[in-house]
Amino acid sequence: MGTSKIPYAGANGVSWPIVTGCSGTGCTARCWARAIAHRFGRPFAPTFHADKLEAPLHWRKPRRVLVAFTGDLFDAEVSAVEIAAAFGIMAACERHTFLVLTKQAARMEEWFAWLSVREEDGRRVFPDDDTGWLMRQLFQHQCGMLGVQMPGHHGGPWPLANVWLGVSVSTQADADARIPQLLRCPAAVRWVSYEPALGEVDFFNWLRGEHIHCDGCTPDGALCTGHDIGPRLDWIAASGESGPRARPCDLDWIRRVRDDCAAFGAAFAFKSQTAYPLLDGRRHDEMPIVRAS
Repeated sequence: MGTSKIPYAGANGVSWPIVTGCSGTGCTARCWARAIAHRFGRPFAPTFHADKLEAPLHWRKPRRVLVAFTGDLFDAEVSAVEIAAAFGIMAACERHTFLVLTKQAARMEEWFAWLSVREEDGRRVFPDDDTGWLMRQLFQHQCGMLGVQMPGHHGGPWPLANVWLGVSVSTQADADARIPQLLRCPAAVRWVSYEPALGEVDFFNWLRGEHIHCDGCTPDGALCTGHDIGPRLDWIAASGESGPRARPCDLDWIRRVRDDCAAFGAAFAFKSQTAYPLLDGRRHDEMPIVRAS
């Protein structure tokens, strides 16, 4: 564990390396985490660190926690039980905000389907209990399977208000594959790390949300007052590639994302690894608002 230099982690931000390394699926050719591991002669095979599972329980002050940012919590080599145990710790640490970022959106969706089956099983025993309480019971059981005692609880919201689920994209192809899968997962905040931006990506429809027109909607497609909007993106953090061999990023790509976020009330951040650079003379460091799934 250590402090994080990623700007959106904030002044008290910390990395929680519950998983290090990844299988490489979906990675760009210049993965910074892999390069650092190779530089220090460390293996980069995906590894779940059960000995670090309880660490957030001991952080007294509220922190913004980057979950497995040198690995991937949803890597195929991380078991469903291990993922559930990590969620159990996050559920028990309501004072912290956990940022989960993955390239393995299909595995993430698959894991939530696995969790849903366990919830259905639990409903046979506890038919009248709310989902938040039941999920915490499930997580408590999974933590116990790994020899970790999750603190007692009295239920809480579901999805977890302090867990923000995100996917990493660099191109339109990445976005087309991963964002729909993200939007099908329950989350209080759904976000995208558009980094490194290696091509223009159109986020418009995912920021707008799913619209199902009814008789009250106008013929030109405008929604009627009070029309429901389905799952959508809450936040996009964008950045070009850094380093001496950085590939170019067209700032017009970033401007389009900024403007679309503003149009639909989503948060937008434009960052580098260590700071928020100015875009058109302005710093962009907005953070998302937690809302119901």
